[in-house]
Amino acid sequence: MSSDGGPASQNTAANPTAGTADGRSPWEWQTRFPKEAWKQIKWEAIYLAICFALFGIATALAATYAPNQLNVDLLCETDVADPKKVNCDQFIFAKAWLACYFAGSLGATVLTIKWLFHSVGTGKWHQDRIVWRIFVPWIGGVYAVMIQGLTSSGLIGSQTVTNSINLVSVTSLAFLVGLFSDGVSGMLTNVANAVFGTVIEKK
Repeated sequence: MSSDGGPASQNTAANPTAGTADGRSPWEWQTRFPKEAWKQIKWEAIYLAICFALFGIATALAATYAPNQLNVDLLCETDVADPKKVNCDQFIFAKAWLACYFAGSLGATVLTIKWLFHSVGTGKWHQDRIVWRIFVPWIGGVYAVMIQGLTSSGLIGSQTVTNSINLVSVTSLAFLVGLFSDGVSGMLTNVANAVFGTVIEKK
């Protein structure tokens, strides 16, 4: 998933203000975008503001009010020995997964907002990136859940997402995953190549 609006300056590490430079002279305040472009920019800004509020509130609600564990009955069948008894396989859903998704989406929303005002300020904004700006906030949550799944399975760590004690660390990590989802996308690609590439080689 490529960054919107173009890559950041390579000198950002040495000069923290390099990434915000837009090449304008002092007192040059007029916009360089026509009204047609600003109409779409404003709608994108409103959309991202709504996503920011939505995911922020959802993260807080999920972390505070959601039950620690929700058991959902699946594939229920009557016990042969006791017809009155019903046996069900259970799907155990921890609230940390829910908070993880929303926190990851919140981080990805912050990333998208950052690239929106960066691309507008540097003149690199264009209409074709609208698909990226619409879907990245929602995909960031998926990345966060995947990273937590890999972590809880021990592939990239030993943290468990089902432990409510780790809820703060889970949501914090999920936010960072969404915020740096560009790099996470590449990391997941490397993990997939390592896993499925080995399977293909064995065939």
